[in-house]
Amino acid sequence: MMNDPTEGLIYKIVDWVATVTVLNLLWLLLTLLGGVVFGWAPATVAIFAVWRQKARKDERLPIAKAMWQEYRTNFLKANGLGLILMASGVSLIFYSFTLAQWEGVLMLVFWMIFLLIAIIYVTVLVFIFPVYTHYDIKFLEYFRYAFSIGIAHLHYVVMIVLAVGVIFWISNIIIAIYLFFSFSLVAMFVTHLSLIVFDKIEEKQLDNGKDAEGE
Repeated sequence: MMNDPTEGLIYKIVDWVATVTVLNLLWLLLTLLGGVVFGWAPATVAIFAVWRQKARKDERLPIAKAMWQEYRTNFLKANGLGLILMASGVSLIFYSFTLAQWEGVLMLVFWMIFLLIAIIYVTVLVFIFPVYTHYDIKFLEYFRYAFSIGIAHLHYVVMIVLAVGVIFWISNIIIAIYLFFSFSLVAMFVTHLSLIVFDKIEEKQLDNGKDAEGE
């Protein structure tokens, strides 16, 4: 029992740092276990699922066991998401390099198309894993949900992109952050903001349901 508020605060800070570190190391380990290409997506699903459970106040959650269980359970399905995201990302990179060789008015038109597609891609990328861990829907619906939720809450997308940029910018200055904190911090931040969005959506749906019953 801790009666000193300072001791309680220190304990919470130490516990939070330990959680972030352990989750980051587990994410790296599970990513490597799948040979990176087939490991990063299920590892990402696992870390988002664990942060979601902790955000929902499941404080006694056995982190390592939960990560492993989520990784194994979602391995194939998560890799489906991951391969689509990787293929889309590589295609965008290739497209941008190709456009860099072009000149003239037509090039501007294609750059505008590229920018639109890139915005759609980033919007889906921001919400796809939170949506996957929050909703039980059909596979292709994850992409539609991620896009529609992101477009309806673009300010959250901007906040998340900026926060991720800051985290990785700091990580470039302090390399150790990559190993111990970076991706876990990103997953935690995205999870908490996503849950705010999901709660708002569910509250709105509930209010609409009550209004429909009252008519």
